[in-house]
Amino acid sequence: MAEKAADNSTPITLISLLAARDLVAKSLLSPKWAELQILKWLQEGLVRWRYKKVVGQPGPDRTLEKEAEELWSSPHRTLTDFSESFARKPTLYREDRVAHHLRPVRHIVVIGIYLVQEDIEFRLAQITSALHGEVPAGDLGVPSEPPPVTEESQEERPETVGEEVSAATVAKKKRVGSQERTIAELMPQLYGKALPEPLTPARLRRDIIARQKAETPKGKKPPAPPGWDACKRYLSKRRKIPRG
Repeated sequence: MAEKAADNSTPITLISLLAARDLVAKSLLSPKWAELQILKWLQEGLVRWRYKKVVGQPGPDRTLEKEAEELWSSPHRTLTDFSESFARKPTLYREDRVAHHLRPVRHIVVIGIYLVQEDIEFRLAQITSALHGEVPAGDLGVPSEPPPVTEESQEERPETVGEEVSAATVAKKKRVGSQERTIAELMPQLYGKALPEPLTPARLRRDIIARQKAETPKGKKPPAPPGWDACKRYLSKRRKIPRG
């Protein structure tokens, strides 16, 4: 049985995901909110956990054990079954040219997940103290409700079309999309309705940097400008661009 958290000489009691959910729900919350709270504790490393085994296919240059260690790092992409105490996480995506989605083609399944009951009871005690005004409620990290994780929600929409994409790359693609949105917001301020000719990615990036510096108060650091690649992608979607 593998352990996620560091060893502790204090005896611990391991309980299944289902038992943990019932414990939290019985104390304070409904089963639905109990699951959300447990996942947040796991993501933040506040509750220790162990598992019996991990199977599947890890991402490129990674091991099954490493994938299991980071199981809770992206809970919105991890499908957790509290009733059976297992969780599945995509580790590699392939871009679907037809649907324009990143479809998971590799997964790991972590089987036999157990949580440390004493950690859960400690967190529940904190929540109880907050209800009585003994600790600030803001320190508890009560989760907001995310969309449910399903087979469909594990798909991601890519910015470009290619071959295979690791799960770690998905986060990078989202950052790229954010850069293009920044460019789109600045374009009317820079050039109005018509694009100047010629407008190269290099010139666009220089103009954005100059605009950001001009709008940044003295003594403050300007925001990070979009990259050259993001500028090129944006222009290529608007029209054919010259080299530069």
